[in-house]
Amino acid sequence: MTGVVLSVPVKEGASVSGTSAFTEGTTVAKIADMNDIIFRGFIDETEVAMLKTGMDMELHLGSMQEITIPAKLSYIAPEGEMQNGAKMFEVKGTASIPDGVTIRSGYSANASIVLDTANDVLSCDETAVAFEDGKPYVYVLISDPNDTYHQQFERRAVTIGLSDGLATELKSGVKAGELLRGNLKN
Repeated sequence: MTGVVLSVPVKEGASVSGTSAFTEGTTVAKIADMNDIIFRGFIDETEVAMLKTGMDMELHLGSMQEITIPAKLSYIAPEGEMQNGAKMFEVKGTASIPDGVTIRSGYSANASIVLDTANDVLSCDETAVAFEDGKPYVYVLISDPNDTYHQQFERRAVTIGLSDGLATELKSGVKAGELLRGNLKN
């Protein structure tokens, strides 16, 4: 077998036994193919229903934050387990290591999965969108933008689309270039 020896848990002269119906045997070495990796993580029950095996993933290693490794979601646990008061489901992803990248067994990693995309759309900071009775609206600046002491805003109903938690797609209700009340960005 080819691969990298991760550990040799027995010492020379130690007693070893084979696998049988009564014992699982002695591990004499752990060997891994470091060209292919398996990501193992957990996802909250509120998000697991949005996932399907075969979805594209991006792995971000804690020790190599500038590197993104493409992967595929290969497993979603059928049953969750309680972790810190939340029901969590195990997920696994498989990836091949890109040329020129060296990783080690046991690295911590985060996975990202894109659920949907919207390109070339009008969007705003999510903090600019408010809700009343489940209906979204924004406040649009209707006074002179240079007069910061006498600003006037108009409340407008909007239709929203996708959101990534930071930016929200605006499908209708405002036009490009209109200024909205929200957090000031520098």
